Amino acid sequence: MKVDELFQKMIKKSGVDIPKNKTCDQFIFGDKTAEIKKIATTFMATDEVIEKAIADNVNLIITHEPTWYSSLDKTDWLTDDSNFKRKVDLLSEHHIAIFRWHDHMHMQSVDGIGDGFVKMMGWEGKDIPVKKPSQSIEDKPGLVYAVHYDTLADLVADIKQKLGMPTVRILGNPNITIDRIGLFYGGGSLGLQNELEPMKLTRKYDINVGICGDIKEWTFPAYIRDASYLGQKRSLILLGHERSEEYGMKFLPTWLKPIIGSIPVVFIDTREPFQYL
Repeated sequence: MKVDELFQKMIKKSGVDIPKNKTCDQFIFGDKTAEIKKIATTFMATDEVIEKAIADNVNLIITHEPTWYSSLDKTDWLTDDSNFKRKVDLLSEHHIAIFRWHDHMHMQSVDGIGDGFVKMMGWEGKDIPVKKPSQSIEDKPGLVYAVHYDTLADLVADIKQKLGMPTVRILGNPNITIDRIGLFYGGGSLGLQNELEPMKLTRKYDINVGICGDIKEWTFPAYIRDASYLGQKRSLILLGHERSEEYGMKFLPTWLKPIIGSIPVVFIDTREPFQYL
């Protein structure tokens, strides 16, 4: 199977129809007509990930996030950049192709990224149907979960163990009981086109804790901070974009299997990007 052939098969399987000029999902680097020998899925094609792919004889990387440091993978500003040159040379030398799998993955009937996080936590089947403020008709699965923890601290301990995180940032009282969890992975806690969305969902569905990827401190966190100060059972856990979204790519190989046949596929963890002193 050729690289571009697989890309088209994935689009068809996703069931999502997005015009080419409206998506960041695109061919990023390499020869799209090359025969696929081995695939790696990952959150982001960092130099470290590429080196691991080379060591594992991979010639196609499927990445969720950008390779070239900007949302749409623009390269015109990187002409004389040493980071860019090194990565291009590395990919070229080892004949590795990259394409991005982002919008189609998020926009499937069940968001593939959020589903990966839920599988890691063992919360399958515990979501409740919600209606997003930005939607008037369709209920959206995978946003609110009816899961009990005796305390927020217990939930944090579970996350640290299952996601391999030595440190987790929280906002709110660590001793509150948790019965409703809002999953705002990646940019979900920003509300994207509707910054009020996480707050409205928290209030409407009595969410005790929002698990967040990225945040703006003057929006959702400020709302939770005031609510907690007033004694309400509200809190926030900040994982960062990578830890909240990586695991969708961990389970992507299972999704790929029916369309790639005997082609081997592995997952390469991009890993938590930050150190904590």
